[in-house]
Amino acid sequence: MRRSRRVLAAVAAAAAAVAMCGCESVAYDCDYRIATFIQQQEGGEESPVDGIVAYGFYADTLRWRVAGYEEALQGVLTDRRTGATRTADVTGEYDESAAGVTLRFTDTPAFIVVCDPRQRLYGWKVTDIGENLPAIYTAIYFRPWRRSAGYTDFGWNMVNEFFVPDAEPGLPDAEEGLSGTGRSDRPDSGIRAARDSRAEAPQAPGAQR
Repeated sequence: MRRSRRVLAAVAAAAAAVAMCGCESVAYDCDYRIATFIQQQEGGEESPVDGIVAYGFYADTLRWRVAGYEEALQGVLTDRRTGATRTADVTGEYDESAAGVTLRFTDTPAFIVVCDPRQRLYGWKVTDIGENLPAIYTAIYFRPWRRSAGYTDFGWNMVNEFFVPDAEPGLPDAEEGLSGTGRSDRPDSGIRAARDSRAEAPQAPGAQR
């Protein structure tokens, strides 16, 4: 009985020592686990998707940005001031059993970029890695049906660099307006020109204005 008490006392003392050490030391050694999903149609099923690439940087948005899709795909950030580039500090590993990617961070903040090469979509965000957290779980949803070049979804800044909005009926085509045809590239220029021409057209005798 006395021996068991001494053993229990020793275990309790060891646990207290470990707890005290944990309170005094701060570590950023965390598995950042991102479940990856795709929704092909509005209101449709959100299904796990593979083939995703992910990168992590110890950086913030004050100095660094994702310049475009190719940079997101290759894991590159661009300096806002100088245009210099840097490669990723962390590369994600896809885990089929978890239907997602994992990035291991040892510092904070973390600039995270996740790219779907099939859909040519990517999302990014900057987050703080909590102290002494072994793992953080989150998810990202790719929605190719969204009619937008960029939007926010569950904290992710989602980007579709290849989105082209439909031209409005009766307005000059955007490509024609920039191709040297002499047309203005302002969307409302055609409407204003039509109104001006009607206002300046001569009226028949006896017509009321």
